[in-house]
This record gives sequence, C-alpha cells and structure tokens, in this order.
Amino acid sequence: KALHDVLLLNERFESHYYVLPEGYNARSRDFEEYRAGAEYAAKKGRTVLTYSQRDMVLAMADQLVKNDLASALLTAGTPEMTLVAIDPETKVYMRGRPDILPTTMEIIPDIKTAIDASQDAYERAATKFGYFQSAAHYLDVIELLYGPAKRRFVLITVEKEYPFVVTIDQLDEVDIDMARLRNRAALNQFAECLRTGEWPAYTSREKPIRQLMMAPYERALINQAIERGELSY
Repeated sequence: KALHDVLLLNERFESHYYVLPEGYNARSRDFEEYRAGAEYAAKKGRTVLTYSQRDMVLAMADQLVKNDLASALLTAGTPEMTLVAIDPETKVYMRGRPDILPTTMEIIPDIKTAIDASQDAYERAATKFGYFQSAAHYLDVIELLYGPAKRRFVLITVEKEYPFVVTIDQLDEVDIDMARLRNRAALNQFAECLRTGEWPAYTSREKPIRQLMMAPYERALINQAIERGELSY
C-alpha cells in the first residue's frame, strides 16, 4: 500500500504514514516521544513504518520511475478511481479500484511487489494469490462501464530486495478466461447467499462433519517405505 501511495498519490503519504527514526528502539527512553507518536498515529489510522521500510519503499518506487515503460503505464490515466458496475446475471454490485485507469484503456496496469519475480516463481505466486481472477474482475467491470474492447492486463512488479528488479508481465488471455469461471462461481454463490441469508463456510447444514484425509505426498512416502520393508502393519 505504501508503494502505491508513493507512486500514485504522493501528496497523501505524509498524512497517512508515520515514519520512525533511524535506529529506533522501542525499549529505549531516548525514543519515548517517537513511541508515543507512533501509538497516536496508529490510533488515528495512520500506518507506522520503520525507517528501513520507508527507505525500501522509496527505493522500489525509484526503480519503477526509472523504468520508462512502467513509468509511462503508471502516469497515463487516473489513479485509484473507484468503479462500480452491476453483474447482468445476478444483479450483484461489482466493485473495482484499478491502480491506474488509463485514458485509452488499452492496457490496464496493476502494481505488485514480489520476493522473487523470476518467471517460474512468479507464475506460481500469481496463481496462488489470484492475480488472474483479479485481472478478469477488473476487465469485466471496465467492460460493463465502458463497453467491450480489446484490452490487455499487465502486472508491473518490483522485487522487495536490492537491486529491486522491475518486471512487466502481460497476463495470458486464455488463463484470464479460465479464472473468469471461478469469478462467475463466486458471484453466483454470493448472490445465493444474499438471497437465502445463509453463508456457508467449510461445511454445510446437510453435511456438518467432513472427512479429513492424509496429504497425498505423505501417503506416497508411507507406501514407498512399505515397499522397501521399512514399515509394516
């Protein structure tokens, strides 16, 4: 969030964040004033950052600004605009707040951070954290509001450690379509919950007890040990 604000809404950084001084030690009397200031800031809803966290955010932002393509994508539109549309099938409200709503809306950029942005690692992370579903959601909301068009969704990612490598990835359109199926299921379920007033968790009223099974990898390890004669009944 701090990275987004530095890049897109820089004027709000001072009012929304409280930065602790370099060398801050919460146990030291020398920093009592800053400790009290941080507690007060947190109560007022400001995010407290350490000095090193602030430096890291600024360094990441600097690398993004130095990348010509990333900088162009992040400055060619309106930042943090709230979009609200109605799903035609369920009549459920769909809300989105893209990092940047581009003037042309041909490429929709989304800022991300990563520990490892190498392709294999990042494809796994993007899948795990639902980036393809998010892309489908944003694109669908934009289409409902502005009409159909050929649009691409890109992730502008900066790694969290020096040298803060920047990558720009276009999400595969087929995979976005597949993720859209999960979004449709979620919208349908949400609409049904609104209709019935029932909000299921991991079990249902009809089947309140579930069967828990051993993870497949552990079964495989046990079976291998049995085959080697290391385990027996």
